[in-house]
This record gives sequence, C-alpha cells and structure tokens, in this order.
Amino acid sequence: MRVASIALCLRGIVARKTIADGAHARVHTSMCSVFRSRFQPQSYHTSLGRIQNRGVATQGGAARSDDRNPESTSAQQLSLMDRFIKRLGVIGGFYSQNQLAMRAARNAYMTCCDQSSHREFIELTGLPDNFQSWFLIQQLHVWMLMVRAKQEGSLGATFYKQLVQFFWDDVEHRMRLMKIDDVTIKTESARELNSMFYGLLFAYDEGLVKDDHVLASAVWRNLFHHTKGTATARDVAQLVAYIRREVHALDGVDAKDLLERGAVSFGAPPAVCVESTE
Repeated sequence: MRVASIALCLRGIVARKTIADGAHARVHTSMCSVFRSRFQPQSYHTSLGRIQNRGVATQGGAARSDDRNPESTSAQQLSLMDRFIKRLGVIGGFYSQNQLAMRAARNAYMTCCDQSSHREFIELTGLPDNFQSWFLIQQLHVWMLMVRAKQEGSLGATFYKQLVQFFWDDVEHRMRLMKIDDVTIKTESARELNSMFYGLLFAYDEGLVKDDHVLASAVWRNLFHHTKGTATARDVAQLVAYIRREVHALDGVDAKDLLERGAVSFGAPPAVCVESTE
C-alpha cells in the first residue's frame, strides 16, 4: 500500500510538471513570436508609421501612403535626432543669442577676408603687397562692419568685440607665418599695430559722420601714403565712394541676418582708373 501510494504521488507530480512545462513552453513561444514580429524590419517601420501618424489620415480615412516607406521613416528618425541634438545645444547655451552672435562674427570676418583679397585695392592705392597693406585693407572692411554692429545694442557689442578678436587672432597668425619669433619685436609690432588700428577707427569715424572731404583726407593719409606723388583725386574719390556705398548697403542688412548668421556681403571693389595718354 505504501509503495502504491508513493507511485501515485510521483505520477501526480510528473503530470503537474508536464502541464507546467507545456504552459511555460506556450508562453515562451508566444513571447518569442511577439519579439520576432516587433523586430522584423517591415513590421517595425509599419508600427513606427502607425504611432507617428496616429489620427492623421488622408481624405476618406485612409492612412498616408508614405507611412510604410523606409526612406520616409529614416528621414523622420534623422529629424528626431537633429531635434534631440539641437535640444542639447539649447540646454548647453550653444544657441543662446550671445553664442549665435559670436559665431556670426566669424562668418562676417571671413567675408571681410574674401573682399580684402581683391587685387583692385592694391592696384588703386599703390600699396605694396605685404603684411602692412593687408592690415590696412582688412581693417577698413572690419571697421565698416563695426559701424553696422554698433547700431544693435548689447548683442551688437558682442558681435563687435568678437569681430575685433578674430581680426587680432588673424594678425597673430600671419605674424607667425612670417617667422617673427623675437619676443621684443613681436611686442613692439603689436603695440604699433594696436595704435594704428584705433587711430584708423577714429579717422574713419570722423570722416563718416562729417563729409566726404574729411573722409577723403583720412583715406589719403592712411591708404595712399605710398603713392602721394602719383595718385590722383579721382583715385581717392573712387575709394571714398566705395566706402560710402558699402556702409549704406550694410545699413540695410537685417539685424537677425547680421547677428545670427553673419550674412553680409560687399559689392564690387573700386575700379582702377586708367588715365588716357591722349
């Protein structure tokens, strides 16, 4: 009797285990099928399309035709990532107004570099093609942007300061390219250039707020000093007209374009007048 009772108990345990194993297997199989369907590429894109376009349908209640388009989904994922990265930038201050103005100043400074590289300025003024001549022509274009930035309050001041910083960084870089390693020479040169920079600012500002005669005098003294014996009044007038034209054009630049993107441009450089020999 005892043996029979034990046998019956064992059969009951085995039967219950079999039932439990079967249930576990069915649950496992069901879960695997769920995971497989969820991570199948086509099903995944379809599911994502339904979630993102829930409640959005075309006329007649049909779903949009591009819901199952992998390219559309990829673009949506990219857009989500872009928005996430931008959100991180906002949190970190990357898109603050001051940061935008500082980056805009860099774009504007590069525009100055492009404009100053035109040979017409060297040919018109008769300046030698050297570092000092680059300094004078580049400073002229930086000054014109500074005039525009001064009209924009505190953000304009941020733009203005960063623009000047880029200019001096460029000056130092070019001095290094010239292999000026002597500390005394570098210090003395920097002092002279700094004095020249602010002297030019004062001279051009005075000419801008007064009249063309004062502006022409500043241009003559600072940009035609190598050709005072050969340069003509027409040459000076050409450069004065160029300055007036570009300052006026920069006044028309939208503040947002200036302070957020540095979207500025200069017109054609002044033409070189050729005197007739007749």
